[in-house]
Amino acid sequence: MKMPVFRSVKIGELGKVVTGKTPPSIRPELFGAIYPFLTPTDIDGHARFVQPSRFLSEQGRASQSRLLLPRNAVCVVCIGATIGKTCMAWVPSFANQQINAVVVNEAEYDPFFVYHVLTTLRDDLRLMAGGAATPIINKTTFSDVEINVPQLPTQRRIAGILSAYDDLI
Repeated sequence: MKMPVFRSVKIGELGKVVTGKTPPSIRPELFGAIYPFLTPTDIDGHARFVQPSRFLSEQGRASQSRLLLPRNAVCVVCIGATIGKTCMAWVPSFANQQINAVVVNEAEYDPFFVYHVLTTLRDDLRLMAGGAATPIINKTTFSDVEINVPQLPTQRRIAGILSAYDDLI
């Protein structure tokens, strides 16, 4: 049996890295019940897909259209005590500024594989975080983190196995 060959890539090479943004609270019409709005408190660090407590309206979507995350974007908390908590967007969603999301280039990488790899980086991300009072990993530092990935068919097999276990739990 041939062993898979892994190569090192930066998170930023996996696809587009998007840092979320919270709409201004002085504009309540931007909030509503249509588009999930992910925050670190929604992400428990165990569930692949989470149910957010806040949503944006159609006006909110229009005001932040360039930040809309597609289904299966991988979201990682990059500030505060919960750095490294990870989830995936189960439908088109938005995130706040404490979350960096990877919109995975699915022609080269499997988003479920990327999710599983990023869940293993929690301790490493905490160690990389700068900031004395509030630890933070900025978008550039996050994008430069290196991970090892095999070829796409192997990624899919690994992700399928790990996702099956997640589904059982």
